[in-house]
Amino acid sequence: MKAWTLAIAVATTLAASVAQAEPTAKEEPACSKLEELGTIESWIGAAGCYLESGKLASAHSAFRQAASMAKAEGEIELARVAQDQALDLVSRIPLLTLKVSAELAALPGLRIERDGFGVSAALFNARVPVDGGKHTIVVTAPGMTPIRKTIEVPVEGGAVSVDLALPVDAPPAAAPAKPRATAKAKRQRRGLTVARRVLFRTG
Repeated sequence: MKAWTLAIAVATTLAASVAQAEPTAKEEPACSKLEELGTIESWIGAAGCYLESGKLASAHSAFRQAASMAKAEGEIELARVAQDQALDLVSRIPLLTLKVSAELAALPGLRIERDGFGVSAALFNARVPVDGGKHTIVVTAPGMTPIRKTIEVPVEGGAVSVDLALPVDAPPAAAPAKPRATAKAKRQRRGLTVARRVLFRTG
């Protein structure tokens, strides 16, 4: 555990340096500054910073990044402890589900954002770890009045779902285009028509 104890000491020093350099900075920007330093110790410091801010999902991510870097650099003890710290947080992280209706998902040009960042369609209707606090969901599509919802997620534990359905003024989903007949098919149809006429007259 000596390596971990030393890393914590360095992380604490780095966090103090960041706080001293930007005494008016809010906690979360200070955590981001630690991430930007890009060292194992700074990621550990960022994880501790996020924990103090109640941002469990971000702390989990920072611990995992520290573990990944430590493993790559051969710091096996640091990697193991950082990974253990991340695992200890898993059951405490709140989860958010964006329940997107099939009709809404089918809209051409649909875009869903959470806090200004796009949400992949692969994450629709899936439980996603998020930090506690307020989150803003914005849904846009051509010709549709934007949907905007602000939700409150508990700091620790629990699961929150947001229903996102097609508004009444939304444009209908585009129907699949019918395949265009080829020139050969058109000639065949014309030939059949002529043949029918000939048969009718001779019959």
